[in-house]
Amino acid sequence: VVGDYYKQGKAINQELRRDRVASKLGLVFEAAYDAQAGRIAGSLRSHGEPVRAPFHIRLAHPTQPERDRVLEALPDAQGRFSAEAPGLAATHWQVVVEGGARDWRLARSWSWSKEPVLAIAADAE
Repeated sequence: VVGDYYKQGKAINQELRRDRVASKLGLVFEAAYDAQAGRIAGSLRSHGEPVRAPFHIRLAHPTQPERDRVLEALPDAQGRFSAEAPGLAATHWQVVVEGGARDWRLARSWSWSKEPVLAIAADAE
């Protein structure tokens, strides 16, 4: 049991570290879902400048883990991306946006049918 608590504590510390990295980078993520096209499109910025490095968008379904998705975002020179996400249910998703090396993360819940634009800004340190 002690080992389990230790592992959980390490995992929490890792997540907090990734949140702090996102804050230091001044990350701001914005995206919208186009249900007709089945795509999520938006941008990622660091201190107002476009992020051009690939990153991942993890979408966790609230009750059906088999519906979870991991999208790869490949931004253009302006930091804009578009990723396929056909048939995304109109439900309350847990969203984690993270660097390709999993060195930073932004997280928030989102229901695209109620909130057309998802905006996540790292907390300022």
